[in-house]
Amino acid sequence: MVLLVGIILGDAGLIGGIRSSDAVAPTIAQQLAAQTAEPGQVFEETRLRGKTPTTPANFTVGFYGDSFAFASAEHAHHLLETGGRLRVVGASFHGVAVCDLLPQIRSDVANHDMFGAVLVFAGNAFTPCMAKPNGRALSGRTALRKFEADLTEAVQLLTADGTRVYLGTVPEGRLQAMFDINWARDTNKVVAKVAKKNRRVELIDSAAAVLDDNGHYTETLPCLDFEPCMFSGRNLVRESTGIHFCVSGFAEVPVGTDTCPVWSSGAFRFAGALTAPVIEDAQRAWARAN
Repeated sequence: MVLLVGIILGDAGLIGGIRSSDAVAPTIAQQLAAQTAEPGQVFEETRLRGKTPTTPANFTVGFYGDSFAFASAEHAHHLLETGGRLRVVGASFHGVAVCDLLPQIRSDVANHDMFGAVLVFAGNAFTPCMAKPNGRALSGRTALRKFEADLTEAVQLLTADGTRVYLGTVPEGRLQAMFDINWARDTNKVVAKVAKKNRRVELIDSAAAVLDDNGHYTETLPCLDFEPCMFSGRNLVRESTGIHFCVSGFAEVPVGTDTCPVWSSGAFRFAGALTAPVIEDAQRAWARAN
């Protein structure tokens, strides 16, 4: 929580790991003078700020997933890039499976020296790579076995290159809760199983960020101290269909648009859970190297 507050407030001392012996910090008066300078006037103090160490601007992180990743991507990218000072590559989109993004992962491994990679998938079976030879979609245990095989391949591609992998869990939806459908739980078991097999993989219980204290579906959660609070101390965290996070009043934000038109507490919480461990590990790695 402290990390997220620091990211929101932009407190470089809190999230940047700055050591006083390395930084040359301008005084408040110097900063104000620099902001009100005449055009073309350059202050030595502002040039010195370029030497202030920050968290690793040249560390690259992959962000991959289906609609849960896509629905939280705006916040996730902001937290990683602005808060964590990290460079983000990857892809996420509605309905995709792990096998759809394996070519992207291979390309990113070949072209980037990645510090870490976040993967969050719900085990979708809507696309051709998750179909039987006759074209019918895989289902049940067959789909889960294919999901496990593809997720294992993605993890092996990344970790073989030295990349640390962070696997997120997905929350159950309203209908799953109403009819006691175990798909999210089964998917998360597969994710946990894959994570356990590789020491360079960390399991992140990102689903818990938008569930109640008992790990069950909920429409609202108590407002975080530092976020907009819309409904008497509680915020909606799931959208109207009970699956994703945007609470704009529409059934769903149009496909292809990853920006919710209103504050999305659920997307923010989910993104924060996915990205906080990555930022913390990157800061520690940067501190060791400097």
